[in-house]
Amino acid sequence: MKTVLSLPSIQSGQLWENLYGTSLSLACVEIVKKRQSMTLLITPDNLTAMQLFDEIEFYLRDCEQRKHMYFFPDWETLPYDQFSPHQDLISERLKTLTQIRQNPQAIVIGAISTFMHRLCPPEFLQQSAFHLTVGQTIDREAFRRQLQQAGYFAVNKVMEHGEYAIRGSIIDVFPMGSKRPFRIELFDDEIDSLRFFDADSQRTIEKQKTIAILPAREFHN
Repeated sequence: MKTVLSLPSIQSGQLWENLYGTSLSLACVEIVKKRQSMTLLITPDNLTAMQLFDEIEFYLRDCEQRKHMYFFPDWETLPYDQFSPHQDLISERLKTLTQIRQNPQAIVIGAISTFMHRLCPPEFLQQSAFHLTVGQTIDREAFRRQLQQAGYFAVNKVMEHGEYAIRGSIIDVFPMGSKRPFRIELFDDEIDSLRFFDADSQRTIEKQKTIAILPAREFHN
């Protein structure tokens, strides 16, 4: 087995041969421990990327770098497929792109096929994302338009990422990058409460003071 690792700080690159078991992961760990900048590890396929992520995460279990690790998922669609990637995958990709943008020491692992596709520029995420805070005043119609422009779909009951529902003074949104939907309760035009809830039972899980809403797609229409 031959593995080539090329990093900005290693002008000539490095060639490793006859790596067995988790030797590659251990070698990568030794390099990322010495780096103070972002590291991108590209594998031949998605399965190898997930395996490499798990192995490096194991070796970094007691290290500060472990919290800087990110797996960048593939769309899992072919170039000429007629259907779109699953919303959960888009959610995870947008979340990862947002996190690594804020983390200069990120360790990003993904397959070469994943990085062959164009990624949205950082400016798109910055301009399309917005925050809500308890006590903030919002215009419902303007907020609805903002959600639609960000790629969210109106439904009767939110169940998946990228959906929203408006029922009088209650607005439900399932934002990208979040594990759960959240509910906005308005008092006139002021946000009275923000709370995550279970989509199936509709029960409140946790109250929040502020919530970030990422765009529901990776590109402009």
